[in-house]
Amino acid sequence: MMISGRFPRPVFKFKKGTSVYPYEGLSLGFKPLKGPNKITIGVLAEEKVRKRVEKFIYNLVDGGRKFQGMERLFDVNLEVVWRFIKDIKNVGYAPGDLAGCDVVVVPLPSNMRLPDSVDYYIPLKQEFALLGIPTQMVDYSTIKNLAENRYVLFNFALNIYGKAGGVGWGLADKMENYAYLGVDVGGGYTVVSILVNLNSPVISWKIEYNPGVEISVFAERPLLSALLEAEKSTGGKLDGFIVYRDGRAHWSEVEAVRNVYEEARARNILTSDSFYAFLEVRKRITPRFIRLAKGRFYNPEKGVYFLIEENYMLLSTTGYPERGIPLYYGLVRPILVSLIDTSSWDTTVLEHGRLVYWLSQLHWGSAFYTPRLPITTLYAHRICSFLSRGLSPPEEYYSRLWFL
Repeated sequence: MMISGRFPRPVFKFKKGTSVYPYEGLSLGFKPLKGPNKITIGVLAEEKVRKRVEKFIYNLVDGGRKFQGMERLFDVNLEVVWRFIKDIKNVGYAPGDLAGCDVVVVPLPSNMRLPDSVDYYIPLKQEFALLGIPTQMVDYSTIKNLAENRYVLFNFALNIYGKAGGVGWGLADKMENYAYLGVDVGGGYTVVSILVNLNSPVISWKIEYNPGVEISVFAERPLLSALLEAEKSTGGKLDGFIVYRDGRAHWSEVEAVRNVYEEARARNILTSDSFYAFLEVRKRITPRFIRLAKGRFYNPEKGVYFLIEENYMLLSTTGYPERGIPLYYGLVRPILVSLIDTSSWDTTVLEHGRLVYWLSQLHWGSAFYTPRLPITTLYAHRICSFLSRGLSPPEEYYSRLWFL
């Protein structure tokens, strides 16, 4: 018999308060959880759109209409360095003129991300990545039509803040002293994302070359390296770790996690009574959830789950209230969470599922829409995607959310 229910929404912790809605928390003046006091924003744009770009950036910094401005909302001083060029297709030495900036904003023509033969989106990101500078791209259509839209400006500010090293919010509930590790494979790499201290999150990642296509052949090295990094970040032994695998796990990866657990205990990275769990988080599945109300079909509420077997559950991480009405492409899709292996089966997949749901809501890339995946696997997947395109910043920038 299937067991169903709905997990409670997470409560987010800010510097001066708590809220279940990130936009509400920052709009009420609770301030971001932690981050830089000053951010230098570089702007690389074509001369022909100077006026529109300047208006967009001034609205971002100082506010306008119902947007309070990034300086006020995020409690940060902003300095803007301008660099206008004739043609974005030929930037020349312009990126070097913006060395030292924390983030560079690059407005692009709306059709710039088309065929690879004429794509300048990735090459520009690659060029700035070599300088250790994350970029924030924006379409001409956005700066033309949405320059005063408070929601667009807020999300744009949030992404800049994250790429500059800031963290908008954490979880308010007291969490275990665990390392939360996301694993994905792609583009010839195994990526392990590292998340510790969910109340004041610290994030990083480790990379390992991988000859396999879908199987992490050398999973042990990056996983053990990730635990060492997590121990360093927390300043002491860990009480355990949870590995979230994006997609299906191979038996060799299960063995790798077991070996890492034993090695970490032997090295005193983990406490003697420590815990580990290995979960699959799969997004390519067939089932859908439907909410029926007054004879009409709607998307399910976020947090709804169905336990289909003892260690397998379907979980809706997106849906109502952000996406209440199904769009043209249909209902929102749930994810399948599977408990593959653990040191203690007393901790059920339901307990793990709640945390998977909360981690999907912790995403710092948008204050309005949350992703399907928990940020552990989502960020590992995004890093894999960027690495496969030749985008890799210096290791000292790994604590920044440059992939948002």
